[in-house]
Amino acid sequence: MISISILFTGVSAASTTNTTTYQSQYNGPQTNATDWIDCIGNTTPASLSNPIIYNNTIYVGDSNGLYAYNHNGTVKWEFKSNGAVNCDNITDVSVASDGTIYYGEPTGKLYAINPNGTIKWTFNGITNNIDITIGNNGIIYLENPINGNSNNGENLLVINPNGTLIWKYNNNTALMPAIAADGTIYITRNGGLTALNPNGTTKWNYNDNSTVYGSYPIINPNGNINYITSKLINGTINYYLKNLNPNGILQWTYKISNDINTTILTLFPLSINNNGTIYLPIDYMNNSTEISKLYAINPNGTTRWIHSNNGLIMTTPIIGADGLIYYGTGYLNDMKGSFTALNSTGSTKWTYQTGIPVGTSSIAPDGTLYIIGLLYTPGSKSTVSCPLYAFKNPLKVTNTNPIINAVNVNNYTTITITFNEKINSGPNSNGIQLLNISSSNRPTIPVSITIFNNWISITSPEMDGCSGDIKLSNNTVYEVFIPCEAVEDYSGSLLHSAYAYCFSTGNTIPAEILTVSPAGSNVSLTTPIIIKFNENIKPGENYSNIYIKNLSTGNIVSIASKTINGNTLTITTTYNHLSGDIYQVYIPVDAVTDTKGLNLTTRVTYTFTTTR
Repeated sequence: MISISILFTGVSAASTTNTTTYQSQYNGPQTNATDWIDCIGNTTPASLSNPIIYNNTIYVGDSNGLYAYNHNGTVKWEFKSNGAVNCDNITDVSVASDGTIYYGEPTGKLYAINPNGTIKWTFNGITNNIDITIGNNGIIYLENPINGNSNNGENLLVINPNGTLIWKYNNNTALMPAIAADGTIYITRNGGLTALNPNGTTKWNYNDNSTVYGSYPIINPNGNINYITSKLINGTINYYLKNLNPNGILQWTYKISNDINTTILTLFPLSINNNGTIYLPIDYMNNSTEISKLYAINPNGTTRWIHSNNGLIMTTPIIGADGLIYYGTGYLNDMKGSFTALNSTGSTKWTYQTGIPVGTSSIAPDGTLYIIGLLYTPGSKSTVSCPLYAFKNPLKVTNTNPIINAVNVNNYTTITITFNEKINSGPNSNGIQLLNISSSNRPTIPVSITIFNNWISITSPEMDGCSGDIKLSNNTVYEVFIPCEAVEDYSGSLLHSAYAYCFSTGNTIPAEILTVSPAGSNVSLTTPIIIKFNENIKPGENYSNIYIKNLSTGNIVSIASKTINGNTLTITTTYNHLSGDIYQVYIPVDAVTDTKGLNLTTRVTYTFTTTR
């Protein structure tokens, strides 16, 4: 006879995943890349709670204690209980909005733990296998098997945030309650579904003369309630998903596939996305083969799709904000397992072979997916035995400026590289380079590197405490190179692969003066004025305002001609220069323009002195 202990997930008021629906407000990982793997506890066997994420801390409980992990996988603190080591003693952890952590010890205590790991209060008189739900105003709801065995029925204990009992309800309750926004409490039971008022009195009962099978009630976005029942008809067990409105009136019934009617093993709690699609995981045996199916059911009770798996689904699927569905599977016969991400269409996005059955999971605000293994050998760091996995989208570039392979980039620019999350400098940050790859020796361009928030900025080297746009050459191809481990995310995960991209400049620098003649002293009295530019030019808007002035007399010199030939401006005077005098040549802004229409942007003046 095969026996398996199943981990059910409590509801945490502060959790990043809405465990009333198992819909996360954050996107999970798009690939199966692991950020880190760690082991929890130091004894075997043991069972683990769902991971709860609050304020960048991951809380996980086992039958020996409560563990707080930093987001980079290091242990923040441990709280050791007096729990008996027993795989059948399933613990649960939830976190309230004030940061209080609730941990159910398997031997009969509910602990309220402060965020620093110290005890706030304890509540005695509970049994093992509890589930914790946190409702309105921090009220705690405990689903507590009578005498530690759910076959004896279950109590629903309702406790104040200060640890005092408010009321208790015992009516052969089957599983953990669902709490509606108005405070109504829905509990499944043998024979149907009960709605309780916030004070514990009965609001209504829905009776269907069925046996509830492994299903917490779950509340749709429209307020309707779903749960699973089973009924023996003509010697065959039939399984149904029912949908009731908040008044307890049946809206529709969905019959689960006939091929699993007599061999079903487990139905886990339902999950539902923001659009109302219901995800129903079912485990069953088919000729000694362990198989599972994940049903996607439309809000109107029709089938959307069915995804079949080898192995048993061992957790309630959670749903990323982008619609990806995450769940773990495993085998009872050899205790191997994997974790799967499905697209919202039911196709496989990715899988990861864990080597052990894996269960509950949660998505952190940074997109890290934390997954719990169900069975493990503590103390080992191999992937086949560790119970806590952190999956995360690899650090990667999401945007660049200039864009990849951009052409005709402005010659004065700041380069920015944007990543998918916030970053710090890594051990190879000094290797970030800007290269001129048009040149055969690929020279490195002197730059200043700034790493801030989720981007790298590449600017000109600092001068007098300032930095600005890099001056780039015309018609040149540049490469931005970021080596592996140049940056790391806030959890310490490094950039695993080097990143490089190219862009090119056109000719976007306005014409600039290269040489002037004459210059200096002892200039011939008949020498023309010759000014050469870095490119071909033509007359500009202020071409007529070019002048030559005799600074010794204060008079403007009469110009006989101004001619442009290619990149050369030649000026001749009507009369010869006076001997021993100082002359000034003045070229105003916009006096000339290049062939692209870019005007001279800087006024140019220079002087020379004639011979005596």
